[in-house]
Order: sequence, then structure tokens, then C-alpha cells
Amino acid sequence: FVSGCLSLVVCLWLFVSVKDETVYGGGSVLLPCEDSPLPQRPTVTVEWTDRDSRKVHVYQNGSDRPEEQDQVYRDRTEMKEDPLRTGDLSLTLKHLTERDRYNYTCRVYKDGHFLRGTRVFLKVRGQYCLFVSGFLFASIVCLWLFVCLWLFVSVSLSSVSSTERTQVKGENLDMRNRSSSTNPTPLMADQSV
Repeated sequence: FVSGCLSLVVCLWLFVSVKDETVYGGGSVLLPCEDSPLPQRPTVTVEWTDRDSRKVHVYQNGSDRPEEQDQVYRDRTEMKEDPLRTGDLSLTLKHLTERDRYNYTCRVYKDGHFLRGTRVFLKVRGQYCLFVSGFLFASIVCLWLFVCLWLFVSVSLSSVSSTERTQVKGENLDMRNRSSSTNPTPLMADQSV
């Protein structure tokens, strides 16, 4: 019974661990933004921003503009080559951290006027999610251990209780057998007095 409980706990641990997919620092993600090819004019600007309107990446006049990026995103972004010709305006964000879980918006401007845009929501699982998963796992293990302990104690008590009943019944039978063999009428008073 105890080995069954331990097997169940081990299986639960494996199940929970396998399901937790976490992006650690150093990972990267492609934020998708695809459109039809755009005119190859210097007046077309592609701008990626985060939810706080910080500039994540700027592509203008046929090249990246790192000087316009927010410091947080410097050296962490990359667009594919010739994005206006291909229409693939996707952005690779590198060295992910939990701080990167934001809504990102890709906007295309022509001659300073908004042309089109795409919004992407990025979920980054980091230490906080690991803590929640670890807490959840510990809770499940504690619950199963409590259930196993409760079942073990219940089974033990019921077997002890039935053993005691058997012993008491056996003693009652022995007392009846002894009294009936020595005195055929144990409840009657001695009349020889």
C-alpha cells in the first residue's frame, strides 16, 4: 500500500515536471508580423513598441536604427534582411527575461502616417512561474501524502479493531466453555448450605 502511494507521488512529479515549459534567460522568440510587400521608399518606417510605448526596434531608410531603440532592447533585437521587399516584418527578441512579457505592436508608417499594424502578446515563463509550479507540485505531493497516510491509518485501525473483536469473542467462548464444564448450573445458588 505504501509503495503504491510512493509510486503515485513519483508519477505525479514526472507529470508536473514534464508539463512545465519554461523560457530561461538567453532564449529568443520571433514576434510575427507579416504583410504584403511594401514600397521600397525611404519614407516607409517599421516600428516595434512595447506596452509602455518604448521603442523596441526601428527600421527606416532601408536599415535598422539602433539609436532610436530604448536602452532595454539594445543589442537584443533583429529583423530579417530586406523586410519591406519580403513583407516579413517579424522581430526576433533575444535574451528573454520575465520583464519581456508585454504586448508588442508592429506599426508601419508611410510618409509619417500610420499605414497598418499588428499586436503580439508575449508570455515569458520565468522564476515566478517556476515558483508557482513548485508550490503547486509541493501542494499536490503533500495532499497525496496526507491521503496515503490517512488510508494507511484507516486500514491499520480497522484491522486492529477486527483483531480485538476476534480476541474478545474467543475469550467469551473460552469463559463459557470453562464455566459449563465445571458447573452445569452456574447461575443457581449452592443448595448444600
